[in-house]
Amino acid sequence: MAKKDINVSVITGRLTADVAFYPSKNDPKTGIARFSVAVNRRVKDGENWKDVPTYLDVISYKMTEGFKNTLVKGTPVSVTGELIDDSYTNKENVKIRRTAILASNIVLCGNKPEKAAEEQSEPAAQQDEDDLPF
Repeated sequence: MAKKDINVSVITGRLTADVAFYPSKNDPKTGIARFSVAVNRRVKDGENWKDVPTYLDVISYKMTEGFKNTLVKGTPVSVTGELIDDSYTNKENVKIRRTAILASNIVLCGNKPEKAAEEQSEPAAQQDEDDLPF
């Protein structure tokens, strides 16, 4: 019996940009999402330690439009999935190879960044006292 390889990756970091969402032809409320997560690793620099970001691409084939709207730049997430290797030939006839995480589970690890939350919240209606009906 052949041994089965294990291909599981778990990362926690912050989105580097808003999610790119491509709606499904069958159901426009679901689709494919692509985004990048910045994950810091600690590296010794002389006598000090510093954070060095690693940028990892993530692909989700099960994204809903509603969840996509919560994933904005700076949002902390935890992604579980498997590593995939993809290659293609670009317009200049150069073979491009990239590695990404094919997400099976995406969990929000905190609130939206303050700036994004403010932009998406509706402004409260303001009325002058003279405009009140009573």
